[in-house]
Amino acid sequence: MAKSKRIGSDHESVRTVFWRGVIEEWERSGVSQAEFCRQRRVSLSSLRWWRWSLKKRDRRETRPTFLPIRVVPGPLERTPERESDGFEVLLRQGYCVRVPRNFEAESLLRLLGVLETSRC
Repeated sequence: MAKSKRIGSDHESVRTVFWRGVIEEWERSGVSQAEFCRQRRVSLSSLRWWRWSLKKRDRRETRPTFLPIRVVPGPLERTPERESDGFEVLLRQGYCVRVPRNFEAESLLRLLGVLETSRC
């Protein structure tokens, strides 16, 4: 079998684009996976594998990319109170995220993921 052609701006293969469409159609259909596959004459195991694979791929692509940091003296005077406030993260797009000392790692990762993928 020949390799799939690359299409679209995200360079997804024809097969990937096809299965994304099938999965979206199944989600809108309101019927079970088995019934949908029977109606469309597609393999139930393929639908399940592609759904799992694309979810995994999409999660991996939305993880934030961390860059090396460099600490530089700022215009603010360093005081014991200010040093215990937390830290700041400067992202490629120019966002500056101030993170308090007692932050939730899960929330910070979600926020960074959103900011890194935003098109602002």
